[in-house]
Amino acid sequence: MSDFNTSLLREKIIITFLDNDTDEPIIIRSNRVHLQLVKGKNIEQIVVRGQNMSDSLRMAAWTIDEHYKRGFSITSEDDWDYMWSKTVSKYGKEFNADKNWVAVYINGKSVYQAGKLPFVDIVEKCAMTNFEDYDDAINILEVAFKKLGKKVKIEHLVNVALNLTDNNKITRTSIIRRKSGNDNTMTFTASGGKVRNGRILRCMMAAANLLEIVNIVRLMKIHDNSIMTQSPISDKQYFASRLRKMQLIRAINKFERVYNVQYRPDKSNFIDGI
Repeated sequence: MSDFNTSLLREKIIITFLDNDTDEPIIIRSNRVHLQLVKGKNIEQIVVRGQNMSDSLRMAAWTIDEHYKRGFSITSEDDWDYMWSKTVSKYGKEFNADKNWVAVYINGKSVYQAGKLPFVDIVEKCAMTNFEDYDDAINILEVAFKKLGKKVKIEHLVNVALNLTDNNKITRTSIIRRKSGNDNTMTFTASGGKVRNGRILRCMMAAANLLEIVNIVRLMKIHDNSIMTQSPISDKQYFASRLRKMQLIRAINKFERVYNVQYRPDKSNFIDGI
């Protein structure tokens, strides 16, 4: 069984129309996970895009699970809906339903979409031409607009938010958080248990939980200090955030009981050092 690796990218693509001042720029914000999954002689190139990092990772994890358990040939719309329903928490459905979205592509073909997507389908069609060099998709996108008679300038801003590698013995996950222009990285390793639809999936879920906790703690701290400024969340969401944080911590504790997990630095420093 070969090594496995994937990354979570935070993206912002700005498409500016140069030949028409009346056309507003197209701004595409999304998170992107690219998975190359091998089963027997079949290789599937899968891309999961989403509105937020945590749910993008979770949906990618359930996609891996589906691939190795059943394969995609029998996966129906109801199956994708079920995976998405497992991905989004009750907290997310209550406080982020109007913004949240996800899209799944297999070998460049759109197989599932939920929510109101930004302008991402054409980007993935361009990426299909060269999965080994995603940056080349932006150049192809510019050429595609030119063929439509549109002269554009495209800015592609991308940050790596997570790297995950597995060598069949240990899964190594690095989470990169940007704070005031500086990178703050926490790495955890996990060993033991099944690999493909076990340890890798659980490490992706754990990383998603850690990223969500960081975001919740940030919002709660802003709310706590919002006497002179407007809080980004309501009191109702603030108290729901406390409960959601406890749920996520319990899930991480369960993960640590199943696998041999080591953090560097300690996860509490990463979560609270905002």
